[in-house]
Amino acid sequence: MTRLAELRSQLQTVALRRRTARWVVGGSALVLTALWALAIFFVIDWTFSMGRFERAFTLLIAAGAMTTVYWTLARPWFNRRENEMDVALLVEKQRGIDSDLVAALQFEEPAARSWGSQELREAVIEYVTDYGKEWNLLADFPRDQMKRRAVLVGVSALAIGLAMAVWPGYAGVLMNRVLLGSRHYPTSTKICEVAIGDERFALTPYGQHDILAKRPFGTPLDFAVRCEAPAGKVSAQGTLRFQAANGLKSAVSLTPDEKQPGTYRGQLPRLVDPISFSIEVGDAWTDPAAIDVVPLPVVEMKMTATPPAYAARLGQSTRVEQTSRRQLSVFEGSRVDLDVVCPNKTLTFAVLTLGDAKFPLTRTDAEGHAWRLSADKTPLAAVSVPLHFSLDVRDQDNLAPEHPIEGTIAMEADRPPQVEMRLATRQCWPGAGPKIDFAVSDDFALSSIVLHVQVRRAGGKSTQDVNQTVWEGQGTANLGNRRELKNRFVLDLVPLKLNPGDQVAVQMEARDYRGERKGEATLSSPESLSITDRITAERAITNESDARGEQLFGDIISRLTGAEGKR
Repeated sequence: MTRLAELRSQLQTVALRRRTARWVVGGSALVLTALWALAIFFVIDWTFSMGRFERAFTLLIAAGAMTTVYWTLARPWFNRRENEMDVALLVEKQRGIDSDLVAALQFEEPAARSWGSQELREAVIEYVTDYGKEWNLLADFPRDQMKRRAVLVGVSALAIGLAMAVWPGYAGVLMNRVLLGSRHYPTSTKICEVAIGDERFALTPYGQHDILAKRPFGTPLDFAVRCEAPAGKVSAQGTLRFQAANGLKSAVSLTPDEKQPGTYRGQLPRLVDPISFSIEVGDAWTDPAAIDVVPLPVVEMKMTATPPAYAARLGQSTRVEQTSRRQLSVFEGSRVDLDVVCPNKTLTFAVLTLGDAKFPLTRTDAEGHAWRLSADKTPLAAVSVPLHFSLDVRDQDNLAPEHPIEGTIAMEADRPPQVEMRLATRQCWPGAGPKIDFAVSDDFALSSIVLHVQVRRAGGKSTQDVNQTVWEGQGTANLGNRRELKNRFVLDLVPLKLNPGDQVAVQMEARDYRGERKGEATLSSPESLSITDRITAERAITNESDARGEQLFGDIISRLTGAEGKR
């Protein structure tokens, strides 16, 4: 430890404080420049709502100003260096001391042992040591300039900090816009949502929206803008501003919707080019959002009808294809498969609507251009009634074809069979076999003929139902040859154990053939047969035969008389 240690410590402390003061003075110039540049930037940006390019240019100017301040005002303070000797010389100058302080410091260095008289060096060091005890070098540290700069920085920072605390919404937006973000400063009117046609889009305060919507060429654009504003500050109208890709600008007024308060409506009559639009209502505005022009999907539809196998064997066409037609006539029971192709765009979904039921189509290719509806588990698996259908498709832009896809499927019905039946007599005895004449026909094929017999016992005490098969087709080949059948059937009454007074009602049922589906049945008019004794029955049969003979003879005479009269 040297004799001048305490003095050296004071000199080092003075050097440190002077270096701190220089940094404070130099840094305060930069801080003040940044704070006031930020304040000026806010005033200009809030007044003129600068875009990104204008804000970037303004920030470049601010950066240039800070660079100038650094090189002219701050850098000299930062680059100045002072050692122990420099501080000692400065103290000697400020206190009017001779050069004894510097000399003593130098004489205490190891290299000074070879300098002159040792007694002289010791005397100077001893003098400075004794006399330096009375010095307070720290009191000579200049503080005025540092204090002025610190106060100025503090006042500026406090003013800006209070403004940010009072209006925190502005502070956050300012930082965003300094970083070239797109947020807007708070406004009394708030634009919440815009609807373009049936699509709604939320508008955030972050400004720029890229392609907000896609619309087909030539369509009108209906805008509905929903806003919120304090009472008394509701704007009477707004403005839609458009700019086309070629730079052409236009504007459309937004008028309030009386039925929906806070909603403003406007229309662009026709979309011919990609455009960008912005909304202005009251003191609020939005950054431009783009609307692109895209083609509509071109949808081709093909329906393939396959008639039931039995109808094909009986002369119907084995396969019917209709391309790009929306009306199709099929035979009852036919299967109809639907294929949809969109060559110009990718479809995201396709749904067929039949009445209240909806049936989604399935993609059949990787690109989404081809879709198909399998008829399984749909009314198209076997068409039994005429159908009206509509097809809803959407492409990757959520657009539908220009015209709705609707159509009908008409049906050629497979008519039920016709049947006629007549009893040869109205009375019979219990053991007889009355004859039944019948004629049955169908437009395609017969499946079976059944006679329904109902017995009502005398006095109405009980009834009995019995079915007897009159004819039944065996095999498809036989069915194909049986479209008409005329014959006489003898009803065996013995198994019914009838007694005089009983009543027998007979009715014939004919059913047609429809392949895997159950055929339709037709019932003839019922006929009644009274059970009596044999003598009474035979007399009745004779009378019925005479009556039919007389009627036949009368018909012949009438025809002949009519023919002579004409001559």
